[in-house]
Amino acid sequence: MRCKNILVSGLAVLLLGGCVTTQEPPKPTNFSYVPKQVESATKTEMNIAVAAPEYRGKLFDELLEADPTAYSILRGDKEYDHSATDPVVRAFLKAFSDDMQNVVMSKGFTVSGVYKTIGEMTFPEKERASLLLVPSLDIQKIDRGDFISGAYTSTISGVMSFTFYEPMSKEKVWVKTVGVPTVTVPVKMEFLRTKSGEIAKNSNGLLVEINRNSAVDLLNALYPQMFDKVGEVLDAREIQRLKTDSDKLKARTRYAG
Repeated sequence: MRCKNILVSGLAVLLLGGCVTTQEPPKPTNFSYVPKQVESATKTEMNIAVAAPEYRGKLFDELLEADPTAYSILRGDKEYDHSATDPVVRAFLKAFSDDMQNVVMSKGFTVSGVYKTIGEMTFPEKERASLLLVPSLDIQKIDRGDFISGAYTSTISGVMSFTFYEPMSKEKVWVKTVGVPTVTVPVKMEFLRTKSGEIAKNSNGLLVEINRNSAVDLLNALYPQMFDKVGEVLDAREIQRLKTDSDKLKARTRYAG
């Protein structure tokens, strides 16, 4: 979880305590959200299929980094790798999918999923679903602080988008985009180490990274604020109005098939 280069000598590494690696018990993740209850007047039999979130951005790049000497595994065809091996990322994506379904249900819709891709949906599931909702997260992180004192903060920001498709035709019907809430928390930094245990460095100097427990603190702080925003931007009446266009696309696809 690389943050920046530090130009220090070997002696300074021993003397300065701001980024010393220490073993800490792992902090538990707390990714949970309880949406507001739906008003009975908005309940509908309209079915929304929910896909697993697509994700990108510096925060995920760092958490999923497989080799400390490589920048990121999230490139090219692996950009939306839903088999992420990092346990914190896995927990975050699983919770996001579950709570995305809960938010959609709280708006009065029935839900199906979670689907990794539209290709996982069977023909009856595509027929039944009026829309397929694909969330996308682009979460960035900026680290600031003083290496000597060890006082650091990390700030998360970014963009969330929610793309609705008609699942049979795979035609895009609507996109809603909103900023990720900006969250800043105090964090601990430590030296980034290679698999052999050596402090990692490049031509610019030594490398440090955010402490894993601090990364958990960041995501725990972000999660409920993020879903408050999701609940605000996904309006049930606005989504219901998409059904007319979706039904037209579905009927046209059936006819063409």
